Amino acid sequence: MRALGEPTCRVLLVSVLVACSGKSTEPKKVPKDAAVARVEKELPGSGIVHFEEPKIELPKQESFELLDPGTGDRAPLRYELTAASLTYPITTRLRSRQLANGTWGKPVDMPEISDGFTISVAEPGNVAEPGKPLAMRALAGTVAKPSREAEAYLATWRTIEKRVISVKLDARGQVGGVTFADDPDNKTSQRARDELYSRLLALAIPLPEEPVGTGAKWRVATVLRQHPAIVKQVATYTLVSRTGSKWKVAVEIQRHGEEQTVFDAALPKGAVATIVALLRKLDGTLELDATQPLPTGKLAVTSTLHVRIALPNTKVSEQIFDDTGTIAFSVKR
Repeated sequence: MRALGEPTCRVLLVSVLVACSGKSTEPKKVPKDAAVARVEKELPGSGIVHFEEPKIELPKQESFELLDPGTGDRAPLRYELTAASLTYPITTRLRSRQLANGTWGKPVDMPEISDGFTISVAEPGNVAEPGKPLAMRALAGTVAKPSREAEAYLATWRTIEKRVISVKLDARGQVGGVTFADDPDNKTSQRARDELYSRLLALAIPLPEEPVGTGAKWRVATVLRQHPAIVKQVATYTLVSRTGSKWKVAVEIQRHGEEQTVFDAALPKGAVATIVALLRKLDGTLELDATQPLPTGKLAVTSTLHVRIALPNTKVSEQIFDDTGTIAFSVKR
């Protein structure tokens, strides 16, 4: 999740500043919800031409595989939500460093970043009833200390904060049916929708269909849009323990983005950004209560992003960003 996704937008902003080498050109302010990403293509004698990117329905689950059924007594894992209004604060702490012009800069500790969700379950057994989605509201993102970099990190989160959202979560914890109350037809909320899915696919724990015991392991592969890039997420889950409706699950999530050229509204006119490589890993052990929709706990995060920025009449600039830190999830009634 930027809390659960790569802070790609932040990196693009910083990369442009480096590429400009102190020039007065400022990145454009990211709008609340930018349009669908566009493919950049340079044609002889005509500068850069923007072509609309073919529409791809994402996220798309590629596979869901039970690797090991576990040992001991086996039984299905299922969510059985009870009526409640829950708040899930999410706290991100990161240390970031940047490689520019062949030299690593000093690591920088970003101020603590807070966001999260409130989720209302209207009635018991909500997840098992089709057409009865959860009511969700994204909390306002805040930083412990004013920081341009931290604010840029939150740029994509701003597209969903304070908005009322309807989300379907089935009894196996699989997410679908995202609808924004202020844009039910998704005419202007594609970027916000991508951000929400990016978050939830790294936080909500999907459960296998088969009965399982302690030590059970399953893997889910999903292709999604982690603005502005398209990435593949491979998430591996291991059932560490099970006591009644409370479970402990070890989580290892990897997101990988191959080389791709992207357009972002934060970039100056004529700029071309290429994500050369993207790798993000989340791992740790989370606690699940079958009566609640999301887990709690803490995940370690490591990420590497290699970006190439080409500005008109300027040399191509390449940077590599490394982030390490933690993301903590808690719940309040």
